[in-house]
Amino acid sequence: ALRSKVLRRATNIFERSSLEAGAKLLEEAVKSSDGSNPTEFTSFSEEKNRQSYVSQQAALEGLEDVNGVDDDGLPLVYSVERIAKFWDTKPGELAERWSRFLRISTPFITRFFYSLLNGRLWEDEASLASQAVDNMQELGPTFVKLGQVLSIRPDVLPPKTMKELARLQDDIETFSNEEARKVIEKEMGKPVDEIFSSFSEEPIAAASLAQVYRATLRETGEEVAVKVQRPGALSTVSKDLYVLRRLADVVQPLIRRFTADETDYIALTETFAEGLYTELDFRNEALNALRMEELLKESLGESSLEKIIIPRPLMPLTTRRVMLSQWVNGVKLSTLPKEEIKELIAIGQEVFLTQLLDIGFFHGDPHPGNLLKITEGEDAGKLCLLDFGLVAQVPRKDRDIIVSAVVHLGTQNWEALIEDFQELGFLSEDTDKDALV
Repeated sequence: ALRSKVLRRATNIFERSSLEAGAKLLEEAVKSSDGSNPTEFTSFSEEKNRQSYVSQQAALEGLEDVNGVDDDGLPLVYSVERIAKFWDTKPGELAERWSRFLRISTPFITRFFYSLLNGRLWEDEASLASQAVDNMQELGPTFVKLGQVLSIRPDVLPPKTMKELARLQDDIETFSNEEARKVIEKEMGKPVDEIFSSFSEEPIAAASLAQVYRATLRETGEEVAVKVQRPGALSTVSKDLYVLRRLADVVQPLIRRFTADETDYIALTETFAEGLYTELDFRNEALNALRMEELLKESLGESSLEKIIIPRPLMPLTTRRVMLSQWVNGVKLSTLPKEEIKELIAIGQEVFLTQLLDIGFFHGDPHPGNLLKITEGEDAGKLCLLDFGLVAQVPRKDRDIIVSAVVHLGTQNWEALIEDFQELGFLSEDTDKDALV
């Protein structure tokens, strides 16, 4: 018993010293990175100033200047170079955020690497996931959004981690109603009481980037949902994306040095950053919703269209930070009994497969909070799709290859399936087919 106690004590000391050493190593690695712009990621070097679909649409509609900036000088369209240039002129603010990020995240990152290098990831998964979610909540909206994106990826993350990340879909801290009213009045140019005859005292729902109120338009009497962006969201998000990008620059070489993982985390960071930055302009979300409704009307049959609803945005009353849309009464699918969920599975599959394989324009954030079953009114029983802030396009060529891959998977034609994956860029051209088959 004494020997066992001594061994446990020695192990605890070793683990603690390893974690402390790892934390110091990470901190020094970050500090040693020079003050230059984040490194270019090689996979998409020719697309370093990529402009997303929604930004293109906004430009076409005359809503967006791709080189525009806000009152503080922050770019309104995502560009890693321009964001880096902005924050490099504010070393004090950046250093403060770096310090907070390192203080909160370093213990988790070092624990993760310790578990990875010692073959304990499965054993430590639950506690690591819980710690990661706590860190995301403490770090704020950017990291909460990152967790929400990961929470709908069972193909990437194991069940225990998914369960912990699901906490980020509901347990979101709200900001004050006074702040929300100030945002509305600044964006709309009028007092809230002049625009609405009624306005809920508390938010009906809260998300990582915004919260929603129920209101009635004074002029028309129409009941609407009012989505209000968190104050200072652009500044906070852009700063965090800069931090994440610099972190990817530091961590990716370490991962490749100590593991066989060849994932391009810098490219993944850029993709996430572009999508999140685009979500900060609610006019893009409104345009996406209108476009999706139009495309689905062209592609779905009448009987299927009668089973879904996309709340109609009110474009004349939608700005960068405030969005008005048709009010609907519904409940999240995740809160329904299994029998009711089953009733909506068929139409849900049809709608999302149509988006992906037919029209090539799909909802990129279908977590449970964005899928409702309508419970009242003439649309009762319908599947409701919310929040089109994050969408993506799939070119026709890629859609055809995806269909081909599904066929080859069903027929167990593994060699053809590997070729499909190579054409899609999932596998490199020099992949050893024989070894995979």
